[in-house]
Amino acid sequence: MTLFKKNKKNQGQALLVVVIFMIVSLTVILSLTLRSVNNIRMSTEEDNSKRAFSAAEAGIEIMLNTKSNITESINLSNNSSISKGTRTIIEGSTFLINGENLLKKDDGGDIWLVSSDSNGSPDYSNPWSGDIEIYWGTNPPISGSCSNAAVEIVVISGKVTSPSVANSKFSRYTYDSCIRSPSNNFTMSTNVSYPILGKMFYNKTALSIINGYIIRVVPIYEDTFVAVKSDIKPLPVQGFKIESTGSSMNTERKITFVQGNPRISSELFLYTILSPSTIYSAISL
Repeated sequence: MTLFKKNKKNQGQALLVVVIFMIVSLTVILSLTLRSVNNIRMSTEEDNSKRAFSAAEAGIEIMLNTKSNITESINLSNNSSISKGTRTIIEGSTFLINGENLLKKDDGGDIWLVSSDSNGSPDYSNPWSGDIEIYWGTNPPISGSCSNAAVEIVVISGKVTSPSVANSKFSRYTYDSCIRSPSNNFTMSTNVSYPILGKMFYNKTALSIINGYIIRVVPIYEDTFVAVKSDIKPLPVQGFKIESTGSSMNTERKITFVQGNPRISSELFLYTILSPSTIYSAISL
């Protein structure tokens, strides 16, 4: 009887070991299986993402060539498709410059005051005149600290007749929202809290333009977004905002591309930031 009890006890222990071993084995196998499934899923999603991104790029290229929207889905050979595409004119009374992107310090963003012809070349025969407001600085002001950029604004204007050979007028302005040490002798900007296209701006200045060709805004000290506003007279077309969506299986990717007007070389904007505000230069536009 005692021997039987011992055998039964040993059998119970062996069964417990077998059960534990099976649980551990199943856990390891399940873990490896799940890992393999996740790797396959991630690889598939990455592949679909690349296909969708390539399709979106193809949509941008199509709209650049056709200069029209994509209204119907276009199937591509790599199991992806261009879902949709829109080409929107950047114009009107209020918009963000530099393609709605952050403008880096010491790098200029342009506001065109003349229209472009069918070939994309500026038409200087119809310069713009009117009042304009320029906004910058999206960081809330901090007492005792200079949290936003200063700006240099250069306005190129000239004559209506024969602008390519006329003497161009460079009007240069500098604005800052705080007093820096040492002083930069900039004009103090107007402090505001004004929303434009989803961004709150805290600095602005107003300019009166006569026969203007182009305005270049250059942030100093900090990067910043820059917006322009003209209530009375709309500004000419600044370019096109092109958005394309590509898809592959259940994955979608969207690309936004800004096709701006031609950019004038920086060499034309004389680096004389502390010179008198008005400079005349014989430059052929």
